[in-house]
Amino acid sequence: MKNKSNASVRSRLWEESAGCCIYCGRPVSLEEMAVDHIVPRSMGGADSYQNKVCACRACNAQKGSTPLEEYLLENFPDSRLRRYRNRLNTLVEQGRMNSLKAEDLYPIGSIYQESAPQEEMHWDNSRPPCLPCCCPFAFRCR
Repeated sequence: MKNKSNASVRSRLWEESAGCCIYCGRPVSLEEMAVDHIVPRSMGGADSYQNKVCACRACNAQKGSTPLEEYLLENFPDSRLRRYRNRLNTLVEQGRMNSLKAEDLYPIGSIYQESAPQEEMHWDNSRPPCLPCCCPFAFRCR
């Protein structure tokens, strides 16, 4: 019974990430995918669906038991980090991944933040400041 349950979880994780490694975005087969824990088990992470993602074996081995934030900051230059964030946004927009899990996968800030050039940023002092809980651009409104 446990093998069927594990196969079902693996299949759901694979579908959730559109058959690609959540970290590098490369296609990965269901048979070859690795299940990665967002918060490593060795650091107290749960063995729950919410804490698991589909990864390729190379990314899973590279991340190992490293905390996700440290892994991203050490291994993802700005352009790769931007592609990673866009991939998470797309999965949420497609209804494949829930937004809470996507936020867990981007511990550096909000996955909805975009770096706008300075000239595009503007503040409207006639409106009250945005609340960070409901405005994806709240970091620019303060």
